[in-house]
Amino acid sequence: MKDRWRHSLYEGRVAQSLYEGRVAQSLYEGGEAQSLCNGEVAQSLYKGRVAQSLYKGRFLSLISVCPSIDIRNNLTQLSQLENCTVIEGHLQILLVFSTKAEDFRHLRFPKLVMITNYLLLFRVYGLESLKNLFPNLTVIRGTHLFFNYALVIYEMVHLREVGLYSLTKIIRGSVRIEKNDELCYLSTIDWSRILESMEDNFIDSNKDVKECGDVCPGAMKGKSYCPTTMLNDLYLDRCWAQDHCQRSKENRE
Repeated sequence: MKDRWRHSLYEGRVAQSLYEGRVAQSLYEGGEAQSLCNGEVAQSLYKGRVAQSLYKGRFLSLISVCPSIDIRNNLTQLSQLENCTVIEGHLQILLVFSTKAEDFRHLRFPKLVMITNYLLLFRVYGLESLKNLFPNLTVIRGTHLFFNYALVIYEMVHLREVGLYSLTKIIRGSVRIEKNDELCYLSTIDWSRILESMEDNFIDSNKDVKECGDVCPGAMKGKSYCPTTMLNDLYLDRCWAQDHCQRSKENRE
């Protein structure tokens, strides 16, 4: 699967991989992958659409489980996310060309904490960060993947930062972040804190890190508040953006 993706990208047949064939079914026909969620989500979630549970030590009286959601062409369908706590399936947001940054400023879905399959974003104009859309998205399970990836951010022309500052765990699958010309704050994310393995991650053709000037919280005052981890024999501050440190799964506050 990975080889087919790479072959289509590097042989100039991106259109074939994204617009035709099997991938077209998932991107354009809105076909919903069947999902099985095991482990962290209580069994009660799957016996009904609404249940009671605990999350981050706070009591959530209503947990709403939604099926796969496919949003394309305009933002009206985003209302489907309003009450979703868990998406039992995938979330795809793609091919939205008429939007501007101000269209996203008041959109916020704080109830969403888990996606059981994958999250995919492709050519959504005007979207500069995911921090307001999904401030509490904590887990992507990767039960069913998109070409072996649990998180895909591809050709998001206005995205400046990923911003998923609550994300602490991708249980299965890898990350593909590619051809996002304005995307910074990638070198400050330690994916080993989120993924079991980084071997199959593909992060390429985004904004040159030398042009980004990524600054983690507190760094401008000479005292960073963020955790540091080693990469290429250098200790680096870890953050999602200038106002959000990277959390570990042990410390989500």
